[in-house]
Amino acid sequence: MNPTSPPRKPLLRRTPVRVFGVLVVLVLLYAVGGFWLAPRIIRSQLLKRLPPITHRQAEIGNVEVNPFRLTLTISNLALIESNGARCASFERLHADLQAESLWRRALVLREVEVIRPVLDVRRNPQGVFSWADLVPTNSSATSAPPPLVEITSLRLGDGQVNFHDEIVPGGFERRLSEIDLQFTNFTTKLGVRSAGTFKTVGEEGESVRWEGDVGVNPVASVGTLNIEGYSIPRYGPYVQLATVASFTEGRLNVILPYSFLNSGNSPDATVSNVAVTITNLVFKLPDATEPTLTLAELAIQNVSAGLKEQRLQVGQIALRSGQFTAQRGSDGSVDVKQAVRPEFVERAIQTIGERLAGWRVQVDEILNEKIELGWKDIDVASPVLLTAEVERLQVKGLSNQTNQPVTIDGVGRWATNGRMNLAIEGTLLPARATVKLDFERIRLARLQPYFSELVNLDVRQGEVAGHWTVGYNREVGGPLVTVEGGLEVTDFLAFDTQVGRDFLKWETVALRRVKGSWEPAKLELDEIYLRAPATSFVLMTNGQFNVFSLLKASKSQADVKAPTPEPPVAPASMAVSLNVNRITLTNASLLAADQTVPGEFTTTLQRFSGSVTDVAYPEMKKSRIDLAGFVGARAPFKVEGWVRPDPAQMLIDLHVTATNAEVIPFTPYSIKFAGYPLKEGKVTADVRYQVNGRQLEGENKVIVDRLTLGSKTSGEPILNLPVKLGIAILKDSEGKITLDIPVKGSLDDPEFGVRKVIWQAVKGLFVKVATAPFKLLGSLFGGTEEDGESLQTVSFDAGSTNLAPASTNQLHQLVKALGQRPELLLALRGGASPTNDGPVLARRKLDATLAQLRAEELAATGSPAAQDAGTTLSRTDRSRLLAKSFAQKFPEIALANPTPEPAPGAPNTTNPLPLSPEEMERKLLAQLDPSEEELNALRSARVVTVKEWLLASGLSPDRLVSDEAATSASNTPAAPAEPPVLESVVEFSLE
Repeated sequence: MNPTSPPRKPLLRRTPVRVFGVLVVLVLLYAVGGFWLAPRIIRSQLLKRLPPITHRQAEIGNVEVNPFRLTLTISNLALIESNGARCASFERLHADLQAESLWRRALVLREVEVIRPVLDVRRNPQGVFSWADLVPTNSSATSAPPPLVEITSLRLGDGQVNFHDEIVPGGFERRLSEIDLQFTNFTTKLGVRSAGTFKTVGEEGESVRWEGDVGVNPVASVGTLNIEGYSIPRYGPYVQLATVASFTEGRLNVILPYSFLNSGNSPDATVSNVAVTITNLVFKLPDATEPTLTLAELAIQNVSAGLKEQRLQVGQIALRSGQFTAQRGSDGSVDVKQAVRPEFVERAIQTIGERLAGWRVQVDEILNEKIELGWKDIDVASPVLLTAEVERLQVKGLSNQTNQPVTIDGVGRWATNGRMNLAIEGTLLPARATVKLDFERIRLARLQPYFSELVNLDVRQGEVAGHWTVGYNREVGGPLVTVEGGLEVTDFLAFDTQVGRDFLKWETVALRRVKGSWEPAKLELDEIYLRAPATSFVLMTNGQFNVFSLLKASKSQADVKAPTPEPPVAPASMAVSLNVNRITLTNASLLAADQTVPGEFTTTLQRFSGSVTDVAYPEMKKSRIDLAGFVGARAPFKVEGWVRPDPAQMLIDLHVTATNAEVIPFTPYSIKFAGYPLKEGKVTADVRYQVNGRQLEGENKVIVDRLTLGSKTSGEPILNLPVKLGIAILKDSEGKITLDIPVKGSLDDPEFGVRKVIWQAVKGLFVKVATAPFKLLGSLFGGTEEDGESLQTVSFDAGSTNLAPASTNQLHQLVKALGQRPELLLALRGGASPTNDGPVLARRKLDATLAQLRAEELAATGSPAAQDAGTTLSRTDRSRLLAKSFAQKFPEIALANPTPEPAPGAPNTTNPLPLSPEEMERKLLAQLDPSEEELNALRSARVVTVKEWLLASGLSPDRLVSDEAATSASNTPAAPAEPPVLESVVEFSLE
């Protein structure tokens, strides 16, 4: 041992000092490492490791570590995009580590707080999010359990999220601020969830709140998300993806209770009692002055869904107090239809269908209350505004499951007075339904602008009511659609705007007990009932019937004349079977008018009632017709019989009668065709037509009573026929005209026509009046036409005014005929001709001359026989007097052959002339032809003779008319229309 070395202290005395020193050094080193070195290392490592992880540059302000309190504070950390913009940052992160982390083998933190975190989220036009590069690409890799972490208090405070979306036109930006997220006892322990809350506030005061718990191992969460006051117009760019319209108002509220669990490969998520409410929604189309859709409230309630169960159930969808208006523009487009982007709708339907494939979807109730509906149309001459209101419409049981019952019940209002009730029961799968629809007081006048687009009618009145049951069933074995019900239109009035009068009106038209179906197509009506229907058929001045002129050409046909297409041929399955058991008319009326004639013809069928039964198509049943009413105000008519309008088996058996119908309404026709107005007259008709097969036989029996014409009008009629004479001939002693016109022919004969046959018969009658009235007169009384023609003249002996014996019988027949035709006037025209009456009159004049000469001879001798000198002449005297008369007439011949004078008082018996008495008489007669005055005197005398005979037989004088002009000037050369020279007769003409 070295004696000089100091003595050593004991080891136990040196150890505490050393230990303390070491501890001090270690504390100093720990402090230096914690306060100075650790922040630098942490900062350096963050700046080094964050860019490869985040694919972004990092910026860090300060890093503070308190090694004694085990706290870490990082300030102003930011991630920078390549363009220099900050995409994520926070102002301060503070973490408080617990020492127990060492022995608990877990990261235990008393507190983690992030102050003012800011996150920018962007989506580019291709739909890629700015943070998509952080998502692992290897989705098949099995993730390891997360490290064990326990945080007593985890909070993100006063945060902000900025969202930029470039996928929508014009872009979209949104900022959520005042974000606050807190968890208590947050942990990554297996099966443990941590309670937390979240809230944020939007730029317009809207808020998002969450409360619940979250588990990390496995990922799970149960909670409730509340969204309040979100402005729907703020999200307009997204709305523009589906429509060109926009929401100008509307607030969204959502309550979303949920649960989520991701355990292995079978994640599950459920929601229950979800409520979505949209209030004060206003949907408006571009350039519209008024909203298209408004809703005070759209509420979706009691929504539940399960991902694993593949179930979605909606308790109720309610629309309350709203208005929906659609409009058709001047170009014919409907604004609502144009508002929807069809490509978006197609994608949405396809996507929803794909996502919900295999899911069970059910909507318990859809409720509409107080929804006003409007339709505006400016594509018509008069703008249309139709309104209705859905007072309540309830749909229950919508589901995509088979045989799930669905019901729809609704009550609505049409305009101010109309009422509608709807009830539907059925299933969606398979598709079948029974629809019951009742409606009343639906006013047709509101649809007038549409009627005026199609027809020239003004529908001024009319209300529709009906009750219908419609069935739809796609199952095999029955019709696809069935219909039962009835329809009634009351107080209808349609005004013809072209002719300016009512065209169609009725008190009631009802389709009663209607039954129909489709596939097969059948329609059966028990009764078509018409009460007080009234209509008019007018032949307008353009020659067209008003019925045909009612239709208007469509806009597409107004300027372009399209080629006539081939008529479509309906398939056999589309053939329609129609059967109407009965058509009933009560108190009907029909007005017929013709504006083509001056004065306008008008007549009416009034108060007619009756029925037509068994109308069918295509079966063509035998239908019974029974109608009765009045022509005009008081003339009854009746139609009865049978009709089967089958071209193959045509059957018509109709009997039509009319009694005492006034003819005065037909005055415009009588003036147009005959030139005379009708002053009085009534018609009774009995018409029967029968068609059996293709052969028609008809009887037309007409009686016209007291037909009277007025004075002839100015102007030339169409038919220049002796109408008055014809009427006088046809009218009997009782003032009646009886016509019987049979009709017979084949319907297959193109030249045959009932109207044509009747017109030819009537026209032929008047032609016969003009050309051979006496033939017609004779045939009217059972005789032949020759018998009638014989009455036209009575004969006289030549040069005589005495009736021939046979003429008196003719006059008896004529008087009898005139007695049966009291309106006929008889004109008499006397006849006398030089060829027939001339020789007799000449001989009579010669005899008078000879008698005068003999009387002069006797007077010269003073013989008392002078007074009787002209009574008889002896042959000798006649020869002598002929010579004397001849010498006076032909003095040149007498001077050439002088004769000595006889002794005084002695007669001259010699004949110095070289001619015989016969030759002298012939020459004298040739010089004594009667003059026209003498012939006229004979004609007049004969007329007087006949007149006297007729008057003596009882014929009234006022029925005789002498044709003086014809009698006195029948041969006058200056006469413009010289009548033929009559022989020894008196000729009659009728007037």
